[in-house]
Parts: sequence; C-alpha cells; structure tokens
Amino acid sequence: MPQVAPEDPNAFPRTIKHTNVSGYTPEYLAAKSRVTVGTCTVTNDVKISYFTDGDPNGVPVLCLHGGSEGKYMWLQKEPLPGIFQISIDRPGYGESDSPKGKAPDYPFEMVVKDICLLADHLKIDQFVVCGFSIGSSWAQQLACAPASRDRVRGIIVFGCMADTGHPKMTAALAKKVGKPPKVLDPNDGCLGFVLRGAFSGPMKQFQNYDFSAKMGPDSKSQKCAPRFKQWTSDAFWICCSVDAGLAYNRTFGQMQDAYRSLFQPWQYDVSTIKCPVYNFQGEHECAERLEPHASLSRLLTHPGPRHCAARTWALRHRTHRNSCSRWSRMLSSSSSPDVATPPPWALTSSRAARLSRPSPICPGCEARSTPVCAWYTI
Repeated sequence: MPQVAPEDPNAFPRTIKHTNVSGYTPEYLAAKSRVTVGTCTVTNDVKISYFTDGDPNGVPVLCLHGGSEGKYMWLQKEPLPGIFQISIDRPGYGESDSPKGKAPDYPFEMVVKDICLLADHLKIDQFVVCGFSIGSSWAQQLACAPASRDRVRGIIVFGCMADTGHPKMTAALAKKVGKPPKVLDPNDGCLGFVLRGAFSGPMKQFQNYDFSAKMGPDSKSQKCAPRFKQWTSDAFWICCSVDAGLAYNRTFGQMQDAYRSLFQPWQYDVSTIKCPVYNFQGEHECAERLEPHASLSRLLTHPGPRHCAARTWALRHRTHRNSCSRWSRMLSSSSSPDVATPPPWALTSSRAARLSRPSPICPGCEARSTPVCAWYTI
C-alpha cells in the first residue's frame, strides 16, 4: 500500500480522480471510530472481519459488499435508526481471511454455513440481508438455502446479480443480463487469463489510490454524470469508497465470486424465495435480474446511475420524514413487500415486539413506510 504523507496521516497520496477529495475528513474518521470492529472464526478456521453499528436491540441488517471492495462501503454518517448494522469483509477481501483451497472449494453451501456461524457469534437469530452486486447473489442464496431461509426475514439488493443458470432463465434473458461465455471463466476457461488480468489490473490501481475503474464510467456518461457529480460533492462517501477499494488487496475473493455467481448455476433455487425482496437498480442497467422470483420482488429504478452507483444513491439519500428509513418495516411483511401483516412465525428474541409491528401509512408519500419510499426520496 502506498505510504501516506508523514506530515498529514489522514491525507491520500494523491487526490482521488473524478473528485476533489485528497484525504479522510473528520466526519468520516469520527464515523469510522464510532463502529465496533470484530472478527469471527468460521469454517476451516477462516476469520471474517466485520463492524457493527447502531442499537444492538434494533433490527439486525447484514450488509454484503460487491466485488473488489470491502465492508466500509456500507459505513453511515450516523447509525440508522432502529437498526443493528453488521457489515463484513467477505472472505478473500479486506481484513478477512481467504477461504482454504481453490474457488470450487468454497461453494454457496459454505457461504451459508459461515454467515450462520457469524449470526450465531453475534447472538442473532433472524435478520435482513442487504447485498450489492456480487453480494446480492449471497443475499439471494441465503434467502432460499434450507439452512438459512428461516432466519432471513427479507433481502434488499442493489445492482442485483442474476442466476443465469436457473431453469427459468431463457437464453435471451441471460444474454440481456450479461451472462459471460464459459471460456472466460478465470478458474478453468481457455481464455480465463482475460478476466484474471481484468481482476488484477484494478486491484493494483486501487492500492495506488486510483479508483477510475469504478468511478470513471459514470463520471464520463452524459446520462449518469449529473447524479455522479452530486454524489462526489460529499467527501464522506468518497472516503467510504477509498477504504472499500483498498480492501481489494488480492484477487482470490474476486476469482471465487466469478466462479460461484457468474459461471456456475447457483446452488439454491432462487424461485423458492419466500421473504420480501426489494430490488434497487440504476436506470441504465438491466432490471430483469430478479426474473425467477419477480412475483416477490419490488423494483425501484434510480434515475441516472448505472451499476456502481445504484447502491450508493439508495443508501445515501435518507431524507424522508417520519424516520421511515427504518429497515425494520420490511420485517412486518410476510410473503410480499406490499403485505403489512406480521409473518406467521414468532421471534424468540427481545426484538419480537419491534419486528411484529404493522407498518404505518407514511404521510409523506401515502404509502406504507417501507424502505422503498424512504430510500428512494432524494
């Protein structure tokens, strides 16, 4: 990692491209020092690094980052009201260990087992899962795997991934959502070197504080640039992106992500998901990625951004009155995001009363105060 100038330990080696941010801000450093960082030992003695933030008695929300980033992508300026946030470095990223063996040796079955072990470590029974990009494939698999589906009360996905090997995924739809040819599989494809190079290049750039690979496309697009400019005007979120990008410190996690989520049929059938699903997509990316379980999914499209910014806009603009940004509203739904009756099962933890409240009508938008109306309001 490049050395930070000794005269200012919070300065970056260079100004971040496409922004005017040249160092960590006091606001960001205060938020980072507020959260509690811990580790959990899971399968094969692999250690997962995480941070927690907010009320431990609030609704547990597990945040799963995308490829080539880490847990601080989810850091908030202030704790989310009513939420106990858990954000992890997925194995192979940041301060978490890499799983033992090669990519095929860490299937979704082990992903599910390790996330359940983490929840047990934190003494959490049921939780909401929030995932961006590759992290959304983890969220979907957690929501339908037999070992975890009864623990997942809802999922929120941004820049969602699709199971292109699913029986309900037509060839035309798989092409539309961007299924890569098998020859590009970085693990055993005959042209796998192409993606291996595509993975290692940005990693080296990120360690040199050059995040153009992620920020560049939206900044240069005429359609996306206005939203991107508005986002980069707040240095806090750029600092989040810097720390998240620095967590891309080896390619092993990305290699495993590609094997599990891009080149193989997913292990568990996403069409069996029963919990509510909220799907936030950027305006300029494919919205059909939740097609196999669209009946349970509520889609919200954000004007302007593409893939990398879809999650950013949903998270960063929580200006809705009546504090209806609380993710706990999802937990009052049963099989559909629009149903506001308590689920048939009961919680055994102290969170039961909070989670079973019906979702009130929000006077700001005349809709039930789910995360949808709260997070979409700019």
